[in-house]
Amino acid sequence: MQEGLDKYTRRRAQTAYVSTIVGISLVLFMLGIVAMSGLVIRKLQKQVKENYQIDLFFNEEIPEADLKIIEAEVDQLDFSIKAEYVSSEEAWAEIKNEFGENPLDVIDGEIPIEPSIKVTINETYFNIDSIRSIEQQMLAKYPNQITDVNYSEEGLENTNDKLFKTTYFVLFIAVLLLVISIAMINNTIRLALYSKRFLIKTMQLVGATNSFINRPMIVQSIVQGLIASVIGMALLVGLLYLIQVYLLDISKLLNVYLFLKIYIGITLTGILISVVATWFALRKFLRLKLEDLY
Repeated sequence: MQEGLDKYTRRRAQTAYVSTIVGISLVLFMLGIVAMSGLVIRKLQKQVKENYQIDLFFNEEIPEADLKIIEAEVDQLDFSIKAEYVSSEEAWAEIKNEFGENPLDVIDGEIPIEPSIKVTINETYFNIDSIRSIEQQMLAKYPNQITDVNYSEEGLENTNDKLFKTTYFVLFIAVLLLVISIAMINNTIRLALYSKRFLIKTMQLVGATNSFINRPMIVQSIVQGLIASVIGMALLVGLLYLIQVYLLDISKLLNVYLFLKIYIGITLTGILISVVATWFALRKFLRLKLEDLY
């Protein structure tokens, strides 16, 4: 009879242990999806910002050699990722390529386009105030050489507004999911410890200190967090593999460093939430009176 009771107790404990790990794994999997989405969106935002260019148009009378020197100078400035000189002929060839040649745009055999330097802007300068400051800086640095600084204010503001809204939407989802995750993991661990309430109280009655009772439970919660993080990450990798094979190519957006950051984040989050939830649940059960266990 006693042997059967012991087997039943062990089976319940094992079931509670496995269900806790499964519950934490699924929660960490969802957090991993949000984290991955956030990092990918951040990477896309960086690419969008660093594709923004301003055009510096120069007087046609400036020799190409001098414009090459200016190109090298601009390329070294803090706000510049890359500066690229575009001759009048190259610009005209691009326009013909895109729209087709219109004879009305050619006057007396001359190309009505000034030479320019395309400047790709660093993402930290991707705002209208910084761009205006760059414009003034360039006009002051090359006063008799630059004829115009061309950029799209409306396009910049619209892009910034969309990026801002996207960032806060992802942040809101992440915070909301984190709160839900904490509540779910806390509830799962409390239910698991509830099945051990008599064991905890028995240990307390025979003289075991709270720290002696807490120690193995906390260690177990750390192990659960580690195992759950591995399972959660495996599920995330599996999902990404299915997306890559059956939906779209995402290989350019992902790398080992990104996976490492997410895995470390998921592992630390899983362990932290598991340990904190276990500690609070244990405090509650250690304070219960014997008659309150039933």
